[in-house]
Amino acid sequence: MMTQTSLLLDFKTREDASQATAELAQNALFEGLRVRGKASLAVSGGSTPGPMFDTLSKADIDWASVSIGLVDERCVPPDHDASNERLVRRTLLQHKAAKADFLPLWSRVEQFTQDANRLYTSRVPFDFVLLGMGNDGHTASWFPGAKNLSDALDDREQAVVSIDAAGCPVAGEITNRLTMTRRAISSAKHAVLLIFGDEKRRVFETAMTKPINDFPVRAAVEGLGQRLVVCWAP
Repeated sequence: MMTQTSLLLDFKTREDASQATAELAQNALFEGLRVRGKASLAVSGGSTPGPMFDTLSKADIDWASVSIGLVDERCVPPDHDASNERLVRRTLLQHKAAKADFLPLWSRVEQFTQDANRLYTSRVPFDFVLLGMGNDGHTASWFPGAKNLSDALDDREQAVVSIDAAGCPVAGEITNRLTMTRRAISSAKHAVLLIFGDEKRRVFETAMTKPINDFPVRAAVEGLGQRLVVCWAP
């Protein structure tokens, strides 16, 4: 049961949920372009947003005035199979969206955390943020049990922090991450949490009744409130 003010939308198919999410993103970008002449969005990786990226990439938007960033990233080169940058460049930054400006999180320079923080702080608040959720209740790279989870969830000024997710099974083999913070994500003007499957629906509903450190996705739900739409399909 939802205990927050976010809107939960049920869709019959994943295609319908992806289409609706793309439309919400497009509307948010249009709003930013109309008001400021520029717009920004930050997106999550994984397999879930693929169809949404394909639809959005073909939208008739002034993409040359749009910046696209990442909610989180593994500390690997951008040509690595596990890189979210690689995924986004091959999916969302295609078709009409190829004209957009990309905001990398990871780079090969030694001070990549500080560089990413400066870059992303200059874009906060994003017009639209696309979130996902793991079966452990994490979103972004806010993994329950991460050694320095508090760095991401505390109300601090940074837009980006590093995360050490060693020992967190869902994090996989690459446990050094960069992630947008709770403050940065919660400041977004519009956001969607896109989740598929009955198991993730159960995890999400459980998360709304449990401590944030155990199910960090709750931090995003509470921080975004009515600016978040949860799109679910079986």
